Amino acid sequence: MLKRIHIDNYKCFTNFDLRFGELTLLLGVNGCGKSAVFEVVGKLRDFVRGDARVDELFPAADVTHWSTKLEQHFELEIAIPVEVCLYRLVIEHSLERRSARVIREELLSGDKPLFTFVNGDVQLYRDDHSEGPKYSFDWTQSGLAPVAERHDNTRLCAFRDQVRRFVTLFLQTKRMRSGSDSDTDRLSDSGENFASWYQGRLQENPRRIFEAMDHLRDVLPGFVDLRLVQKGSDYWELQA
Repeated sequence: MLKRIHIDNYKCFTNFDLRFGELTLLLGVNGCGKSAVFEVVGKLRDFVRGDARVDELFPAADVTHWSTKLEQHFELEIAIPVEVCLYRLVIEHSLERRSARVIREELLSGDKPLFTFVNGDVQLYRDDHSEGPKYSFDWTQSGLAPVAERHDNTRLCAFRDQVRRFVTLFLQTKRMRSGSDSDTDRLSDSGENFASWYQGRLQENPRRIFEAMDHLRDVLPGFVDLRLVQKGSDYWELQA
């Protein structure tokens, strides 16, 4: 569960800190930064997944316009089964080179490290916080993303798996496709591949889908189900 987010020097946010409950509602006028909060969550998720370089996710154009600082700071506090972990990312921009690099990425439990990536050097730690391997790594990538799962880094992997499962949605119904020719395990932020994502979930865990249908019938009068109807040899159309 996401417990807290800290954002500094990103769009309208300067030293912004927000704590979340089990259910949190964000209200405010247009342009106050509500969407940007979830935008950052999605970008940090993609970074930890290893989906993109830091300059692709956090371009210099997103630095707060009235700030003269070239560093951006982000923090996530996330509850995993036995503890709350703190993830911190510090990015340095070079306006002349139009580039960005990671100058600090770390994962802490309490005040003790589980992972650090500072100035191009990764230091791994075991679950008991003793030092593990140390090596150089690409400054433009997440050092956390490629760490191999081992018997002695289960806390790091539990955190990383939690972040990778984050879903941030900005549904755009005009972009949503009605059919699917393949399944996927990732739902796009706009929801455009919902049919493909639904197909994958239906194959992976049909019981959970049927439970969701029961809940939807309780709140949507006249709703029966969402079904995939075959319209070709490898094309399925989503129908309600």
